[in-house]
Amino acid sequence: MPESHQPITLSHFLQNSQHEDLDQFFPYGRVWRYSNPGAHDIQTDTVIPLVVKVNHFECGGVAVAVSLSHKIANACSMIHLLKDWAKLTHVCSKNEKYEDVPIEPHFISFENTNIKVPEFSLGVSKHCVTRSFIFPNAKLNEIKHKVTTMTARSEQHITNPTRVEVLSWLLYKCAVAAATKNNSGSFKPSSIGFSTNIREKLMEPLPDNCIGNYLMGLVFQTKNEMDLKSELLIGELRKQKMGIKRLKNLEAFLSLFLNFNLGEGERKK
Repeated sequence: MPESHQPITLSHFLQNSQHEDLDQFFPYGRVWRYSNPGAHDIQTDTVIPLVVKVNHFECGGVAVAVSLSHKIANACSMIHLLKDWAKLTHVCSKNEKYEDVPIEPHFISFENTNIKVPEFSLGVSKHCVTRSFIFPNAKLNEIKHKVTTMTARSEQHITNPTRVEVLSWLLYKCAVAAATKNNSGSFKPSSIGFSTNIREKLMEPLPDNCIGNYLMGLVFQTKNEMDLKSELLIGELRKQKMGIKRLKNLEAFLSLFLNFNLGEGERKK
């Protein structure tokens, strides 16, 4: 069971939980962890690469929480690790042969390069809350139809928008509107960022189960309220995704990544 808490059932937790309750299930007692304020795990040599915490409920239910350092891999690698772990657990429970489970992590080696990644921080505020929003399929289809209809009269018609595209636009638009209201109605330049998995997007795709940080950031900036149009955000994201798909292989991606970060370093001098 979670430390320092009374025994509860898994169903009770799922029915009554607030998102902030999830911290207690994770190693270090937090979903996100840095070694100390102002210092980032990715910049230190003392970080533990992988930590797993198993939580037992009164009913016999189990919650497994994993903390992974970005020094070695990203969320996609962690998801494949959990899937393969589940496969092995299933095999052991059925007394089947290990050889029957095709689990082969793929490691790609390349020349060691000293990369200075620009620091970033996910600040934690006592005034920050997390909430879930559930969009039924019918509502998602309505939003997709609305975006298609609205953009039909523009120069950048968005056809077949995805759920991720329309929800990203809607939530970002609402977040900027709320921030503007809290800022006495004054619009502040904002931006939204996405991390995209490049494994299957390169012209020479990488194996899904390759271990590492094979991702690239997509960023959309808004300087005024006119920039919040759905066709601008969705169109820009699609443009940046196409840029990734034009990269031939991992070497081309690394070259682009290195040039970008070296350029950032030069501009800061």
